[in-house]
Amino acid sequence: DGTRMPIELQTSEGRSLEITARCLYTKDREPVGRLLVLRDRTEERKSEHLLRQAQKLETVGSLAAGVAHEVNNPLAFVRANLRQIERLGGLVAKRAERIAESERDADDLAEFPQLIAEFCRAVREAAGGALRLAEMEFNRAGVRTSVELYPAVIRSHARLTYEQVAAVLVGDPVDVPYRERILMTAEWAAVQHKRRLERGSLELELPEAKVLLDEDDPLRVRNIVKSIPNPQTKQAYNVVEEAMLAANEAVGEYLAAAGQPVPWRVHEAPDPEKIEAFFRFAAFLGIPVPKEMGPRWFSEVFESISAHPAKGAISYMLLRSLKQAQYRVDNVGHFALASPTYLHFTSPIRRYPDLMVHRALKEVWKKRGLPTGEASLRACPQKEKTGELSTKCSQNERRCIDVERKVTDIYRAWYMRPRIGDVFEGHIHSITRFGLFVGIDDPFVEGLIRLDWLSEEFFEYDEGLGIVRGTQSKRMLLPGDPVRVILAKADVIQGQLSFEVEGSVFSMIPHRHQPRTTEQPPVRGKTDARGGHGAKPAGHGARPGGHKKPERPDPKSRPKKSRR
Repeated sequence: DGTRMPIELQTSEGRSLEITARCLYTKDREPVGRLLVLRDRTEERKSEHLLRQAQKLETVGSLAAGVAHEVNNPLAFVRANLRQIERLGGLVAKRAERIAESERDADDLAEFPQLIAEFCRAVREAAGGALRLAEMEFNRAGVRTSVELYPAVIRSHARLTYEQVAAVLVGDPVDVPYRERILMTAEWAAVQHKRRLERGSLELELPEAKVLLDEDDPLRVRNIVKSIPNPQTKQAYNVVEEAMLAANEAVGEYLAAAGQPVPWRVHEAPDPEKIEAFFRFAAFLGIPVPKEMGPRWFSEVFESISAHPAKGAISYMLLRSLKQAQYRVDNVGHFALASPTYLHFTSPIRRYPDLMVHRALKEVWKKRGLPTGEASLRACPQKEKTGELSTKCSQNERRCIDVERKVTDIYRAWYMRPRIGDVFEGHIHSITRFGLFVGIDDPFVEGLIRLDWLSEEFFEYDEGLGIVRGTQSKRMLLPGDPVRVILAKADVIQGQLSFEVEGSVFSMIPHRHQPRTTEQPPVRGKTDARGGHGAKPAGHGARPGGHKKPERPDPKSRPKKSRR
């Protein structure tokens, strides 16, 4: 009664405090005093700010994806705006180079759509030729018989969406032009895909989280689901993907023969120590694995585990042995694509390394007396500078991937926060010396169970196999094992979820016992019923409010995206 509207204050230390004034009355409604209620809203405000930043990043990404299609008639546009395009060419080149060489914060991403829009115009640079084209011929076996690279202006006779192409590929009677050409291109792409797999190219399909937001209230997360592409639309994407891979390889061979410094897209062979660890783990589970590391070794292993109950966890461990693809001036080939000369050529409007490759092409043409499509050329950087830019682009790409993961993790924690105390069934994705990472399919989230929160007995971590074993029962926990958990904490600021086990950690796991097969010293974690190394999280027990904050997951423990 008598409540005044709350007032929110910002302290000099950056804390948000909410003050509400209330009047106190006797039973006879006589005022006897006032009560000031003080609430600390700092963490709540930080969470809301992070969520707004996440939505901002998604909005920017959507704008950047759509802005490249704003010019309907490139040739007419170039003729009508030739002077402005020539002026923008130098401006965009300088700004793109500055972005590639500098550290960018999340707020600076707002500049990207404008940059991309300007570059879409500037890339169609003039009457002589706006684009660099790779024209290739293949025989029926899928072998490239010729390739010609030259500057050109492309006049599009049709603009098709992936959904339209997918409808043609499945035989729907839709009104789509050039049906015969689409079907012929899809047939060619299928042959190319088969040839790539035969030479040892990997098909890496990692499940990704898709955040579903409320259309009316963007601060409300409706669900976190596993992103499953439409099979028909995916087939249409693969047609374009095969064409881009073929062009990238053809240009790579051309520039390698010319000896021109370029940012190669390299992917080194797997770490031998991690491959050896996988051999031990597979032998421990009784999975036959080919010992000879041939070009198709990874593909054969994936096929051999396709029916195993722990297929997901085994694949996860195998993928961890792969290194991160990166840009480098010294070419060592692309392991995942089984390609000796691979670079990025097809997206100069959104990737700086592609722009550098286009400049390198024009540099080679100029040296050989061939038309470049431009009256004057910007000088290409020498090998040392190309190496520096390649390294910087790789670093910025890594930062973008980290931001993308962080945004998803924040959404996950925000969505799960009201569900603290709920019970879920999941599977162990990976095991570290400090805990178990458990994944849940619905909603599609992942969280940590600390080893010192397991109250049944001491647990040893076997570093050689990546498993944990109870010292008394000798029972083991392996990647892929099912487990029933309770959500104990959702940290929106860190984007982390913490679980505790409901009942026994072995309640959903069949009994098994194996002697230790490695000689690495075990790492012990224990709690007893009273808490062991620390207070047990409360909830169904205690929540981890005063408990030691869970360690952040090692980024290296996550499988790496190849991002070709």
